[in-house]
Amino acid sequence: MIPLLKRWFRRAKFDAPGVYLDPSVQILGMDSVEIGEGVVMGEQSWLNVNHRGGDTKAIVIGKFTFVGRRAFFTSGSRITVGPYCVLGPECHFLGAAHSFSDPFKPSLVAGVTDTGVIDIGANCFLGARASFLADCHVGFGSVIGAAAVVRGTIPPLSLAVGNPARVIKRYDVAGARWVHADALPSGAGFPSEEEYLATLSKLDGQCRHFSKSARIAASSCLGSL
Repeated sequence: MIPLLKRWFRRAKFDAPGVYLDPSVQILGMDSVEIGEGVVMGEQSWLNVNHRGGDTKAIVIGKFTFVGRRAFFTSGSRITVGPYCVLGPECHFLGAAHSFSDPFKPSLVAGVTDTGVIDIGANCFLGARASFLADCHVGFGSVIGAAAVVRGTIPPLSLAVGNPARVIKRYDVAGARWVHADALPSGAGFPSEEEYLATLSKLDGQCRHFSKSARIAASSCLGSL
């Protein structure tokens, strides 16, 4: 009964249609979190808003995004994950850290940083155990390899791997293929993010259907196939 009550309360709190949060998901600072239509969030994920009560949302997850099991979000200023993303299991979004400016103060009471921003663009695929550090930006349509550690900026339509993550491929829009990052034609054109989103939104009906069937991949409480 308690898991059912938890699920009902969170559905009421996040009123976008089709949202599914596994009963084990924990959110600290719920009023500072925004979750879009059709988001599915896997079991044992934890969203932690360190600085609450502001006028803007500290963690925003866009529509039709699948969050794999055991994801961890800890926000500084803001964490934004765009729509249509897929997050593999155990992705970490480390927007804040305990302050260590005074090593003579216990870490438990030293405070938490509040300026870090993490911005993940639309339709990114984030591999299992990828980590995203404060003040990083991943452009739309990008793929981040498993266990990568991302800092700084990854441009749109990139494939990045490693620690620190480095771009090894870019998508050649004109040629409709992935190419080595150094082989991208000079002056290659990319759509704006608005144009890219307009193309993705044409498949919202399919996304709406698939987000329902994807729930079983997020929750062991739904059994096996």
